[in-house]
Amino acid sequence: LDGYFIKAGIYSEQKNYPSSVEFYEKAIHEDTVYAQGYMMVYSIALAGNGQFQKALDAINRYLQLPNLNERTRKSALQKKRSYEFAINLEKQKINTGYKFTPVNMGDKINSRFSE
Repeated sequence: LDGYFIKAGIYSEQKNYPSSVEFYEKAIHEDTVYAQGYMMVYSIALAGNGQFQKALDAINRYLQLPNLNERTRKSALQKKRSYEFAINLEKQKINTGYKFTPVNMGDKINSRFSE
């Protein structure tokens, strides 16, 4: 089970969100109770994959955990607001042909100069 979570995390770090989601879902399928603690990172992978409603569902499950420290709760609530924003944007753009398709601009996008 931990192997699935580790692999999913590695894929997320590589921004390979489809594979990350696949392995998170394998782990969640094996043990939904144990997986509760991974719902925030799972939601991030889902959002990276453009699956904002599922990301919102996952972060809501995460926020139900008892004893989250204040910093973690704040971070989760910020992600929740971001997912809600993306869902609302998708609803507004539904008839315009807009499709969320992020593109990696590569390593050369940043310069050595401070913004």
